[in-house]
Amino acid sequence: MRGGVDSFDLSPDERRGLLEDIVERLIKPRFDIASHYEPEKRISEAEKDNRRAEFTRFQDQVEAIAYDTVIDGANVGYHGLGGWYAEAKAALLRRQGKEPNDVPLSKRRCPPTPVDVAPKFQLIEDLRQVLLAQGRKPLIVLHKRHLPELEESSAAIYTTWTAQRAILASPGFLNDDYCWLYIAVRHPNCFIVSNDQMRDHHFSILRPRYFLRWRQRYRITYSVFFDPSTAQTSLEIHTPRPYSIWVQSVPPQNPSETEEHKTSHWHIPFIASIPILNQATNRMTSDGTEVELHKDGDDPCTAWLCTYSDA
Repeated sequence: MRGGVDSFDLSPDERRGLLEDIVERLIKPRFDIASHYEPEKRISEAEKDNRRAEFTRFQDQVEAIAYDTVIDGANVGYHGLGGWYAEAKAALLRRQGKEPNDVPLSKRRCPPTPVDVAPKFQLIEDLRQVLLAQGRKPLIVLHKRHLPELEESSAAIYTTWTAQRAILASPGFLNDDYCWLYIAVRHPNCFIVSNDQMRDHHFSILRPRYFLRWRQRYRITYSVFFDPSTAQTSLEIHTPRPYSIWVQSVPPQNPSETEEHKTSHWHIPFIASIPILNQATNRMTSDGTEVELHKDGDDPCTAWLCTYSDA
């Protein structure tokens, strides 16, 4: 960095440390738990061995695929779920030989956890095509529960993905978040496409010094636009900033300065429309809204305060 703000990338050792965290703190504990929704239930030793073997096969599959960008398939495919869940649930019930009107309205309108309808494969495919057009090598990660009982159009897309080795199903016993995180961190300079801000509890288990820097450097977000006049959907992706939204110091730039008189410059990010003191303390603003800043490298920023101090 020469006189400007920088992006704090991970060193190879730090990336390996983050990958070790993902395996040891997120993935391996799942070998011993029946499901994400029954954390207290224990399973047999034979099933534990099966899970270890399944994860090993998953790792081998990852090794055999060339990729540089991972797509969080569920995050993309469930975009705007509230607006289309009822229609998708009715279609699912019909494929199962059931009459939708025979099912209580609450079960047809309110998505359960986990969601019981498949993500929109066409939306995921549209995003994949945007990435391919940019010369990227995208790999979709979806939980295996999303793959049975696909409608005809989604089944055709899935066939294309498998033929092009563009999709990897996460093991059934694992949260798919763990899997796309493992895949993305494992590969140097690999990006993850997701609007997930990764602030859930399981992400907080990871060492923040590594994880937060990785996230701000490699997370690509996206926007979805729907044109009602043409019924067409378009996507736009937003690549990470080339710099980190953290207070940064810049080393002295004048080599002729003596040790006693070297000048260090500081760059402090802020939002120009909000008083700096309120941003520093997350205080309520004059209009009653709260300044919600996580100060984790992923906050908005509209301006920088640049200053210096005489060492």
